[in-house]
Formats: sequence, C-alpha cells, structure tokens
Amino acid sequence: MISFITICYNAEKDIAKTLESVLDQTYSDFEYIIIDGNSKDKTLEIVNKYKNKFIEKGIPLTIKSEPDKGVYDAMNKGIDIAQGEWINFINAGDCFYSDNCIDLFFQKEIASDIDYCYGDTIEVYHFGEILLSQNKQLKKNIIMPFCHQSVFVRTNLMKQYKFNSKYKILGDHDLFYRLKKDGRKSEFRPVVISKYDATQGLSANNPLALHLERLQIYHINNKWYYPFAIIYVYMRQGLIQPLKNILPRNIVNYIMAYRRK
Repeated sequence: MISFITICYNAEKDIAKTLESVLDQTYSDFEYIIIDGNSKDKTLEIVNKYKNKFIEKGIPLTIKSEPDKGVYDAMNKGIDIAQGEWINFINAGDCFYSDNCIDLFFQKEIASDIDYCYGDTIEVYHFGEILLSQNKQLKKNIIMPFCHQSVFVRTNLMKQYKFNSKYKILGDHDLFYRLKKDGRKSEFRPVVISKYDATQGLSANNPLALHLERLQIYHINNKWYYPFAIIYVYMRQGLIQPLKNILPRNIVNYIMAYRRK
C-alpha cells in the first residue's frame, strides 16, 4: 500500500485539483492523508465535500488540521500516521501526470533492497511545460535528481530519518543528502509521475534563502572557503527576486523561458 500525503494551508484555490487527481488514479491500493495547518479560508470546507467520494471508492482518508511549525513539520506529521509501505508527497496544487501513472510505475515489483524509487516530473510555467527528466536533473543535482512529488520512499525509512524542520525550503534535499550519505539505494523508473506549477512556491520565490540553506545542507558552512561561498551566493542570487518583483511580468516570463530552454 502507498500512503499519499498532502499538506496544505489556505489552499482553497489549489486543493480541489489535487484531490481530483488522487481520486482519478486507476491504482487503488493506497491511503490518503491530508495535513492542514489550521487553514483560515475554505480549504477544509472543500476537503470535507470530497469525503464521500473517497468513501465510495473505498480509499482510507485521514484529515488532520492543526497549527504547525512549517512545511516540513507538517510533512513529519503525515509520516507519523502513515501506514503504507511507501510514502509520496503530493501537496496542494500538485497533481499526478496521468490517471494511470502510478499503475505504470508499480507495474514491475520493486526489489527489497531499494530504499526509494523515483520518476520524472513536468514543470508548468507561463510559457508552457518542461519535462524534468532524470538525465537533465543528474547534471544539476546528483543528490536529488527528481522532485519530491515524483519519489516514493519506504515508510519505515521515512519514520527513521524524517525531515529536519529547521529548513524552510530545502528540507527534502537535506533528507536525500542524508540517505545518500548513509548508502541508501535508489532506483529510477522512466515514468512521468507528477506535474506542478513551478512559478509559485518557496523555491521559486526565495532563491537567496534556498542557496543559503544549500550551503548548510552540504556542510559548506564548515569549510574554510565558506565566506567566499556566501559572497558568491549573495552576488549571484541576492538580486534575482527583487528584479523579478520590479520587472514587467512579460519580461520575467521571457527570461525564465530562455533559461529553461
């Protein structure tokens, strides 16, 4: 069984898309866990309207709503109550690429020595969609050549490692850095699993904070050249978000399209 976990907070504009995507899956051996951060909008009202649909399909549904200390604290709450063999995080606004992608992914049995298994992802921008394939991602990040929406980790392992909630943006990178460091074994399967809006979110809107966290995760802050790394990050990333905020949207979209292509 798979434990699909969705965390959300004030996600009334996005949550229905994710709920529909989960319900539409042809794969049936899963439970669905929603961890809400005590939303102040209509998120929970929307979620509750879908309860009967999950009951009709025989899908175990758990809804937990309470204040949390951030994204990764909420994810850890989902891990604590997960009962499946595998965990996948498909958060508010994310959706699966197709109705049968999970079926395709688990068509072939996963060997018992594999700790986590992943597929490809589609990023959605204003200018179109881009496939984040393993081949592209390996050139950029050998620790995490995938998006968290497209990876399945054994639940017993997630309960052992969990996310370090001190990180606000790259807690997932930290998790897989620790798994890689401890020699945990992974496997890639050529199936597109998920699709998400890459123009929004913590990573897209906080490039400076993201790269500062990366220095900590990879322990650059303990190296003699850390001050130079800090200067480099501030020079390269410090102006990106302010420029995105003041430049006309069509120019920002053009630059993003050029960089991605």
